[in-house]
Amino acid sequence: MKRLACLLLVFTPPGWAGDLRANVTGTSTLSLLQVSLSLVIVLIAIFSIAWLARRVMPAHQSNGVLRIVGGVHLGNRERVVVLEIGEQWVVVGVTPNQVSALHTLPRQEINQTATQATDFSRHLLDRLTQWKKAQHDARQ
Repeated sequence: MKRLACLLLVFTPPGWAGDLRANVTGTSTLSLLQVSLSLVIVLIAIFSIAWLARRVMPAHQSNGVLRIVGGVHLGNRERVVVLEIGEQWVVVGVTPNQVSALHTLPRQEINQTATQATDFSRHLLDRLTQWKKAQHDARQ
């Protein structure tokens, strides 16, 4: 129907085209408004459902039985993960197709390596802040 209206606009005498153009423009504006409002309603519904799901569904909580101690990426899709299960650590190899237990260890105390990394990142952030402040003071 719209194609027919467009063809009529092209091949009509100038006196008749004004009425047809007004009708086609009004219809296209109305349909554009209808589509836009529908899209907005659908997006609001999606975000509302996502927000409601986050509020109602319980967060991922560890019940103390299983805990991820750490892990290392070996490639794009391969990882080695250390899991704490009760009083044991299980070293697990994870690929897209399978999960394999590689070794079992007694539970150990975690080194302070993670704390050292946090200290380094805090030190780096302090240095960057000082540098930005010095740059800002030099410009003024």
